[in-house]
Amino acid sequence: MSFTIENGVITQYSGSETHLIIPDGVIRIDDNVFEGHTEIQTVTFPESLTEIGKEAFMGCSSLKSIELSDNVTSIGSRAFYQCHSLEKVRLSKNLTIIPDQCFME
Repeated sequence: MSFTIENGVITQYSGSETHLIIPDGVIRIDDNVFEGHTEIQTVTFPESLTEIGKEAFMGCSSLKSIELSDNVTSIGSRAFYQCHSLEKVRLSKNLTIIPDQCFME
């Protein structure tokens, strides 16, 4: 996987995988990291993840499912905007706000 990780934060991605596995120890996915990667179909999120930045997966139109652990407490606006292929979404029970346009087409 072609991630740049700094202090537990994924700040960049330059790969072309269809099935992503976010490494254990990652606590945040930064803003716009996976934006426009239409090849991504599935993502495995680690238990360590607590935050997903704004527009992190925006335009990932082949993404089919999202299953977040209950450790995720924050999702940025438009994080999954234009993810047209989503069929299954499991959100953290510890989310208190689902932001504007999070899943909007």
